[in-house]
Amino acid sequence: MALVSLKDSVPPTLVPWIAGSLSGCANLLVGHPFDTVKVRLQTQPEPGKTFRGPIDCLRRTVAGEGILGLYKGVTPPLLGKG
Repeated sequence: MALVSLKDSVPPTLVPWIAGSLSGCANLLVGHPFDTVKVRLQTQPEPGKTFRGPIDCLRRTVAGEGILGLYKGVTPPLLGKG
């Protein structure tokens, strides 16, 4: 009994598209928390009033909202990548 590899079951023209989609999703999942912290720092009412810096913003976000708080708003870009 021979094993069927993924290479044999996926058309060759589809492989780069699948690889690119997976790469884009991985990039988004790694980079989105940094973007969330950046946006929160940029949109605070008065600089230094809400957060003292990026580490403070990260710490307060995770403490207040959990780790998923860093991924708020990830769905639209994730659907665009996939």
